[in-house]
Amino acid sequence: MAWNIVKTLERIESKIDTLTLEISKITEGVTQMALDISALQTAVANETTVEQSAIVLINGLVSQIQTLINSSGNTVDPTVLQGLVNQMVASQTSLASAVTTNTGTPPTVPQAAPLVAAKP
Repeated sequence: MAWNIVKTLERIESKIDTLTLEISKITEGVTQMALDISALQTAVANETTVEQSAIVLINGLVSQIQTLINSSGNTVDPTVLQGLVNQMVASQTSLASAVTTNTGTPPTVPQAAPLVAAKP
């Protein structure tokens, strides 16, 4: 009888050890997901900064062209104006190309399986 109790306790201890190991793995996974989310948040913030900088650049170029036109009494040197226009078009083209190249099809998010309580 005592032998059966010892064996039962050993099985229970083994199951507890297995559960402890699995909980440790899950905890590591959650920690890694938190790190991944943090890295993603940083990447999104950096991308937003770059995009906003590009918008400021392009708007600045447009403003420079308009200032040049306004201050010259519509006698703008066509070479200077064309240079600014070319620079703006190059910036727009480069930005559009980068956005198109780096915008893929959004990945499908797999549905999580519902949790099922273990049977005793």
